[in-house]
Amino acid sequence: MSPYSTWYEFKRDLERQLGHWLPNSDWLEARPREPLPWDETSLTRALRTVERMRAKRTGERQIAVARA
Repeated sequence: MSPYSTWYEFKRDLERQLGHWLPNSDWLEARPREPLPWDETSLTRALRTVERMRAKRTGERQIAVARA
């Protein structure tokens, strides 16, 4: 695939891969730090970042429930 020339195209494909809308706060944390254009490698890294964020939140919720 050709490089992503806009953040909008990139975020749209990231959300397609995730299967859901990505809140702006998560987008700002997961987006690539290097300047555009971004590529498939950047998309893969962003997906992994979102998955780590999700796993961390799930783990934090499970700990809170266990303590309650």
